[in-house]
Amino acid sequence: MFNRTLLRCAYISCLSLHTQVGGQRSNPSLDCTFVAVQSSATALRPALVAAHQVLWQVWNLCAFGHTPMEQAALAFLPGTTDRNEYKELVKLLLGVGVVVGAVTAFVATAVPYYLPFLFTPDAQLWPIMKSIAPQVWS
Repeated sequence: MFNRTLLRCAYISCLSLHTQVGGQRSNPSLDCTFVAVQSSATALRPALVAAHQVLWQVWNLCAFGHTPMEQAALAFLPGTTDRNEYKELVKLLLGVGVVVGAVTAFVATAVPYYLPFLFTPDAQLWPIMKSIAPQVWS
């Protein structure tokens, strides 16, 4: 299964290098992550897949929270001419990135772990979601 997943990732990455979505190139590493996670999930039992899909949606909501900060860094860093200003901006962006990442990981883990009923009324999925939720940190 791993070899198949790896080949799918490589195939998607090669395709994504040559495609544009909305005028922007696709991110090959993000595409590989999506393919690897979804390919692994298809080998699971139906209840596990259902719990996985809930957590997958939560992860997707949190995964793109860093994009505005990335765009700010790409916009402001090249324009700084003063070395001290550059260092301060890098420190600020790094600090904000660490805080936003920690908060995002906490939310993506804690909300499904402690409040699984917000996502599904099926009580059979709640313990499964609790067992999968800590893997967000890995």
